[in-house]
Amino acid sequence: MSHYLEPDLLLAKLVSDLEPWVREQKGLLSVAADPWHFLELLAEAPQGWRAVLHFSGDDNRMDDPDAGCWCNYRFEVGVTCQKGLSLDPEEGLYKPRPGHAPALLRLVALTRQRIRSLEFVVEGSPRHVLYRGCEPIVLPDGTPLSGYRLRFELIAHPEPIEAYRQI
Repeated sequence: MSHYLEPDLLLAKLVSDLEPWVREQKGLLSVAADPWHFLELLAEAPQGWRAVLHFSGDDNRMDDPDAGCWCNYRFEVGVTCQKGLSLDPEEGLYKPRPGHAPALLRLVALTRQRIRSLEFVVEGSPRHVLYRGCEPIVLPDGTPLSGYRLRFELIAHPEPIEAYRQI
């Protein structure tokens, strides 16, 4: 098995860690293929709450082609839940929801904490997830969702190329 970290391996590791945890918290984990799919999944009315994982690209940190490649892998996790039936549905933002379900902002905090606790070993050294912020989720038409987008980065070294090919 390679000790380098490519995007597919990053997503696989995130899913294997988050899926049982989200299920234990009475939620559903989905993986989004693209930014539109990310919004579609979050706009669905889940039973309980939903976390949506999306790989949103990378940036090369190196300027010299002979220096190899270190990337900032960017990924996002959207957290959303139904407001529920109550006299003041907005209370579900900060107070436990019906059935003693955690408040939306509690789920955001728990998800952020879970992901920040992850450690990836890349080329024998530990790499920690960098938290880049949280923002409310708004559809392109301006409709706000009952959810938040958590943004993360991980600095990693993808598989090096064997040799240059002349064409």
